[in-house]
Amino acid sequence: MKKTLSIILAALMLLSTFAFAANAAECGCEYTPIVYVMGHQPIYKTDENGNRVEFFTDDDDEVNAAIEEIVPLFAKAIVGGDEAWDEYCDSFMEKFSVFFDDITVNPDGTVKEGTGVDFYWNENTVGTEHGRNHYYSYAYDYRLSLFDIAEDFNDFVETVKARTGHDKVIFMSRCGGTNLVATYLHEYQKPLNYSGVEKVIWLCGNLLGVDFIEALFSGNIKFNSEAFYRWTKNYNIEEYVGEKIAEYIYLTLDMIEDTVTETDTVCAALDRIYAKLKDKLIAPFLKVYHALNAGIVAFVNDGYEDFRKYVFSEEGDIEKYATILEYLDRYHYEVQLNTEEDLLEMKEAGVEIDTITYYGDQTYPFMESASLASDRIAGVSDQSYGGTASNVTGTLSDAYIEKQKALGFEKYISPDKQIDASTGLFPDTTWYVKNARHSFHHNAQLLFLLEIARTKNATVDNVRGYQQFMTYDFDNQYFSPMQEHNPTDVDWAAYEEDANDGIYNFIKKISEFLKSLILFLMNTISRIIEVAKA
Repeated sequence: MKKTLSIILAALMLLSTFAFAANAAECGCEYTPIVYVMGHQPIYKTDENGNRVEFFTDDDDEVNAAIEEIVPLFAKAIVGGDEAWDEYCDSFMEKFSVFFDDITVNPDGTVKEGTGVDFYWNENTVGTEHGRNHYYSYAYDYRLSLFDIAEDFNDFVETVKARTGHDKVIFMSRCGGTNLVATYLHEYQKPLNYSGVEKVIWLCGNLLGVDFIEALFSGNIKFNSEAFYRWTKNYNIEEYVGEKIAEYIYLTLDMIEDTVTETDTVCAALDRIYAKLKDKLIAPFLKVYHALNAGIVAFVNDGYEDFRKYVFSEEGDIEKYATILEYLDRYHYEVQLNTEEDLLEMKEAGVEIDTITYYGDQTYPFMESASLASDRIAGVSDQSYGGTASNVTGTLSDAYIEKQKALGFEKYISPDKQIDASTGLFPDTTWYVKNARHSFHHNAQLLFLLEIARTKNATVDNVRGYQQFMTYDFDNQYFSPMQEHNPTDVDWAAYEEDANDGIYNFIKKISEFLKSLILFLMNTISRIIEVAKA
């Protein structure tokens, strides 16, 4: 039925194109419409009172209660054997998996009724007014098949073209939106030799994967001690997981038994704990929600085969999740693995391809590459289709830089000596912005995107006000050309020495925890005795 409706709609869109042909001739507008595809949006549900509420809010009393119950079991497990770990894993799944019941996709790839993002397009949301700064935003439910979303997105794009009287559009996308746009281009524009596309701008793209997601989803986590200390000491974990979950993470870290002041010892302890949880807890918990979402699995590239074997390893999984695995496989093998080929083919067809890469920070410390410069989520190499980056606290080696200079690539070395743009797929149309994070949203970003969008045949040499290497000024909130004197505002040395003293004082924390636990038990026993006397 859906296919039939899409054919009918396609026919109507074709007729609309002819109907708007006169408009296209009369438009006289030099600005191609821009279609902007957002990253992943929050998922909402309708509560018992009919209100729309976001999943996983911090004020969920049931989540808080579950955390309080599970902490003592972890304390027991780190000093116990396999049985204690089994008890912890079983209890964790029992307590926490229930919170995903409404948000997780069904085995057939559908979602629960009443759940989804809170903005979907319709014909009334696509206006006919079209000007320099007018662009059309598209939101989507990242849990669904990217091919199903791309079908709807195609209808949206064709509606924009018909309403504005233009036969081409400019695509801007960021984060997970890049995976959707890539799917759309592969399915709907590649067969037409990209005739409906003028330009594609990728911002913080994930087409080549996200390293820490790949490590987590494939069962290949290896803690990087240097990156681990920076992450726990310098970053606000609450920003990513919420206050209560962050407290649980901190307390869990503080209870690790084999932690002293040497970094390798701490991470060795984490590696041992991960080995206990890898198959018993992490794999099945991923399958509860995250590993069933097409928009998240799209971030897994090199580790995709390992992901499939790791997460869907239980008997009957392949049959139970056959529909989901079919479209996950299709995206990886048909779209993702052909990313470079499609991009080059697009370029050959006359489509302008522009890429914006953010960096200046590290990502989650779950793999050896965590220390490489990134935007906290995606690495430089993946965002830029091959650009080279140094460690976040260092620079490219003098020998490497001299070699690149000898090859005539000196102009592609950033002033901070952390980036070599020459190794990227499109070195002359790839910009790098230091100190802008993956989650960064500000007018400065929009102005940058619009300037690139409105510059015909844009390159790093001809976009007004924007050089290949930029830096973000936090205080004044604007992008400025990077100079040797302003490459960074992060004083890594300010806390680097503290790494030798441990994340926190673990031994002290363990003592404090045990002391509070003993006092809690003593008070409980006292209350029981008082009640008995009464």
